[in-house]
Amino acid sequence: RGQSKPSGAGMPAAEPEIVRDGRLDVGHGRVARYAVSGTPTGDRWAVLFLPLGVSRSFVARRDLALAAHALGLRLLAVDRPGIGGTSEPRRPADSSYAGARAPPEASDDDDDD
Repeated sequence: RGQSKPSGAGMPAAEPEIVRDGRLDVGHGRVARYAVSGTPTGDRWAVLFLPLGVSRSFVARRDLALAAHALGLRLLAVDRPGIGGTSEPRRPADSSYAGARAPPEASDDDDDD
């Protein structure tokens, strides 16, 4: 009591945003799903590049959202292709991937003998 807290644009809002799901149409019938958490306002963003197998719902973790909120950050995580609600990547009609070559095979032969 007796102490006033500063207010202004740099301070986080009173309540953190735990998660907001979104969907982005990326064209050709494909979509990318994303989630935002942390402070619901502000222009300081942190983009999380998630490891394989982890979905956008990772930013819904309450401890993560509260920590981001305390720092005045908004967290953004996008599902990787084929994970969560994001579409699988499109493969070219010709799946041979022109120009792709198999790596050279290892040999047990020593030319130094």
